[in-house]
Amino acid sequence: MNQLGIQRKAIHVICNIPVSIYGLTFTGGTVDGFLALPSKSLGNKYIVSSFTPWKSSEPLSNSNFGIIGIDQSTNVTINFRIAGGSVTYNNIQYGNNDTLSIHLTKFDTFYLSSHYDLSGTLVAASSPVAVMSGVRTSYLRNGWGNHMEEMILPNEHLGRDFIVPELYDSQCNFRIFAQEYSRVRINNSIIIQYLDIRRGGLREFENYNLYTLQSSAPVQVQLYCNGVYSTADAFMVTLPSVQHFKSSYKYPVVNDFKYSSPPQHFYITVIIQSNARTGLRLDDKDIVKYEMISNITLESTLYSVITVEQSVGLHEIKQQHEIPFGLIVYGRNQYSGYGFPAGFATKIKP
Repeated sequence: MNQLGIQRKAIHVICNIPVSIYGLTFTGGTVDGFLALPSKSLGNKYIVSSFTPWKSSEPLSNSNFGIIGIDQSTNVTINFRIAGGSVTYNNIQYGNNDTLSIHLTKFDTFYLSSHYDLSGTLVAASSPVAVMSGVRTSYLRNGWGNHMEEMILPNEHLGRDFIVPELYDSQCNFRIFAQEYSRVRINNSIIIQYLDIRRGGLREFENYNLYTLQSSAPVQVQLYCNGVYSTADAFMVTLPSVQHFKSSYKYPVVNDFKYSSPPQHFYITVIIQSNARTGLRLDDKDIVKYEMISNITLESTLYSVITVEQSVGLHEIKQQHEIPFGLIVYGRNQYSGYGFPAGFATKIKP
């Protein structure tokens, strides 16, 4: 999706066996990836998670989101949150808190972009839809960034409890998005603080250490990361909550982009109860080498955050005793990077 308004650009995939689908996007000199959600995991309400565009005067750096209709007839209401500006659709200008209504038929796509950050925009539909959001080129660190995109979770599948990891060889921001008023307890093992976030609001943290988050209502958390020694390899990742953890994942690591400088270094970051770490099996082998490991307590449970370097190809990781854990996959070089969550357990009780 890159043309404003309603198009027919959806792809419907039907399989006779369970599969996972990951999207990897190449846009000129930048890349990113996302986990595609199955139809049964889609919902009616979303909060858009974008980021600050690189340049407000450059259309190829716009903040954006897309909506995909999956039913024969769907009415969609968009309540805008726009930081510092407006967005124009059908020659009508919409500002902060303004509302736009559209109608989608099956496999219609609606795309909208703005020079200004659209994060926090609320989407409500009469039947389930899919929502993509991101930014063509982000403003992260020293004025350079990268293409960012995610297929975001519907509000009904958001979680409350999070361990926000430090990613290896990375400097990251994270944002907390509230789809209703939320009081969030934040703990980095040194300072505990409480944040009140209004509906459609967000809070952002830069260059953070390891955190735990506990929210009074389900929230969405996004990571925005680039390399420690580079500024043009940024990506965004939807952070799985503890409620989203699974006990096994199959996932790809790829570098076959049509680009002269594709990602060359690849990692997974695992978030798991510390006493379950020894039961992890990666490609049917014990994990014997970690690039990074750290620990933090959520409630009374000690969790470990571990990073393992990966090779290109298809991989499987599982916990032998079926203890659930979270998993993030990412790859980078100096000029490009991608990242995505490996999966979500969406039948949760938030």
